Amino acid sequence: MKFSASHSRDERSNYAHSAVAGNASRKACGELKNTHRMEDQSEVEEFLASTAFCQPWGSDVERIDTHAAVVFLVGDRAYKIKRAVKYPYLDFSTLPRRHAACLHELEVNRRTAPALYLGVWAIRRRANGQLYIDRGDADQDPSAVVEWVIEMIRFDREKMLDRMVARHELNDALLKDLAEAIAAFHGSVDPLATGFDNAKSFRAIIHGNDLAFDEYQSLFPREQSLDLTAKSLAVVEAHASLFAERQERGKVRHCHGDLHLANIVIIDQKPVLFDAIEFDDRIATVDVFYDLAFLIMDLWERGCRREANVVFNRYLAITGDYSALPLLPLFLSVRASVRAKVSAAQGRSEEATTYFCHAVRFLTRVQPTCIAVGGLSGSGKSCLARALAPELGAAPGAIHLNSDVIRKELIGVAETQRLPRSAYSEWASAQVYEVLEKRARDILKLGCSVVVDAVFSVQAKRRSFETVASDMSIRPWCFWLSAPGDVLKSRVAVRRNDVSDATQKIVELQLGYNLGEVSWQRIESNAEPDILARRILDSVRNDHCGA
Repeated sequence: MKFSASHSRDERSNYAHSAVAGNASRKACGELKNTHRMEDQSEVEEFLASTAFCQPWGSDVERIDTHAAVVFLVGDRAYKIKRAVKYPYLDFSTLPRRHAACLHELEVNRRTAPALYLGVWAIRRRANGQLYIDRGDADQDPSAVVEWVIEMIRFDREKMLDRMVARHELNDALLKDLAEAIAAFHGSVDPLATGFDNAKSFRAIIHGNDLAFDEYQSLFPREQSLDLTAKSLAVVEAHASLFAERQERGKVRHCHGDLHLANIVIIDQKPVLFDAIEFDDRIATVDVFYDLAFLIMDLWERGCRREANVVFNRYLAITGDYSALPLLPLFLSVRASVRAKVSAAQGRSEEATTYFCHAVRFLTRVQPTCIAVGGLSGSGKSCLARALAPELGAAPGAIHLNSDVIRKELIGVAETQRLPRSAYSEWASAQVYEVLEKRARDILKLGCSVVVDAVFSVQAKRRSFETVASDMSIRPWCFWLSAPGDVLKSRVAVRRNDVSDATQKIVELQLGYNLGEVSWQRIESNAEPDILARRILDSVRNDHCGA
């Protein structure tokens, strides 16, 4: 089995934020294409690749080169040295600088992957001239240190998320675990202290992107790139107060900074974030939603719309951070722009133009869509809503609101914890529907699409929801799912660890409800959710086209 602790496929894709990020000259952008060694490290590299070094493990050494590091994989370990290079965005040109970078890499990555990063050790020379790794006191005779090396646990490269995506192996449970891990990490990092201008910093990133677009006009037509830059800056200006508000609310933190699929690995069936930005904390000091946006953009660009939507919705459900929604199109666009210019600098022209097109599309305004799905327990409401959400509105799709999730949120219990019958009283249910309506209205006002699923057994609640977006001239599309009683019962009977508390007895009670007049479009849920979703989407899109 092959294992690795390698860098991402883009070899530190965020480097183009640097200088930081708007002061790099066009000449500097061009210099990113080449590696310039400041010191000769060949002896150290030969040592780490030597038979003598790998002998204790009885296996060969595998070498992985990136623009700023060299990683040697042997046995169950990975050893990384910093290249003696200097770029506009990082400086590893001297041994003390490389030592500091190694120590900082250890520090920032132990926040999310403490078991992976074992230590920073000195490579020293014996009296006979041979090199060795000294795992003792790093302060002893620092003048005798030849190089510094990071020791890491070696992991299965096939469990890196970029590879798992290629094999279509990301299921909803794993994606929700991933969103929870990111939310927990963001919540564990202290908010940034005063003295930082969030909007100004983001403008600098946009200007830095524009420098690269100007450098590679053969890939990024200047008229289009200037328009993208202008629109990006206009969004910052339009939401300057929101940038400031989010910083005041502690949403700007020292994040991961390079949070895409190739920097996430599954270990012991849990997602682990690694390889955070270590060479410049300013690059990783961003809005938490901008940190998340890299992963969402990476999934969306690969055609993984459902996966991106699952992560997005789960992160929102945990954090309740809806205030960031107006900034999300900008965040996604800028992340795609960063990838575009990195790909251009690395000579991957087709990839660069693809990312650029995504950057433009992310900023294209899309009219929000509102869909409600009602029906008795077991009718397939949630499955249909999950199938619809990735296809509605702008990337990464609609926000999915579920009445069962909100009910447990209001009570303050875990989603899979079963509730007593008192939690389903008429008063309690009225509170749930009130929150459901208000949240849907607020999301639509923020410019995002929403899909709601709830039983909606009371006619008054259905009618009330039909007016949820009337002041915004948004027509709610309302559907009623139905299925034979025995089908409903069989579906709820097989549920395990589900947010719904419905049982076969509850379905029996619901079958006796007086539903009143059901004016919502009726759909028999006898097909797969994806098929039903396509039918509904065709209706919605045809209506939009005819409007």
